[in-house]
Amino acid sequence: MKKALLIVGLISLFSYYVRSQNLVLNPSFEIYTFCPEDMTMTSVRQLIPDWYLPTKGTSDYFNECAIFQVGVPQNIAGNLYAFDGKAYAGIVLLEKPPLNGSIKKKLVNYREYIQTKLKEPLKPNKKYYISLNYAIANYSTYATNSLGICLTKSQIKNRASFKILNCNPVVMVPKDSIYTERNYWYTLSDTIIANGDEEYLTIGNFYDDLNTSFELLDISDLSSTIKKRIWENRIAYYYIDFVSVVFVEEK
Repeated sequence: MKKALLIVGLISLFSYYVRSQNLVLNPSFEIYTFCPEDMTMTSVRQLIPDWYLPTKGTSDYFNECAIFQVGVPQNIAGNLYAFDGKAYAGIVLLEKPPLNGSIKKKLVNYREYIQTKLKEPLKPNKKYYISLNYAIANYSTYATNSLGICLTKSQIKNRASFKILNCNPVVMVPKDSIYTERNYWYTLSDTIIANGDEEYLTIGNFYDDLNTSFELLDISDLSSTIKKRIWENRIAYYYIDFVSVVFVEEK
């Protein structure tokens, strides 16, 4: 069953916002050039039409048309139907973080992002409703609350690195808790006032390892083989679906 955890006020606002146009192109990742055959193994500039990878991080694309590795609902990262349509993206928010406060080894700070250009720039001092749906992959090692959305006037990117992009997110998962339920679509949303001319939307973790809170997930119900792979990966892996930026008309 598809389900989403809607934050306070979402239900009451839905009927109001739905009349406005979504400024995000290909918001549910349904449009693609080729059916994916495998995880993204090497750095690419474009994941699918209208969605780009701003760093060397290898974000992934999942679709019902694909076989096991990157299929929907079943794939190498878990088993989950899309929130909307037949496809979703997948990103690493954290990899091999320091455990028990130890920083003896060099911090990895590996990140994956997805990025898109909006249909039109945002208007200054106008309200916009921003949202996306996310889920913790079944075979993720960790859960984190460091998922955020950045809106910028110019494209932020670092194609020479897989490190953290420098941006302060305008929408973030609440910091007071870490949601740990897998096989479940959560909704991240908020209403913002635009500075004006924001045109690029980027999704990911914009904090370094030392400033990223995370929690080890319970994998006791999984097979020993999968447990071993999950612990070896040591990542926080999240699915992303149906991204929206909607102008809020003043009454």
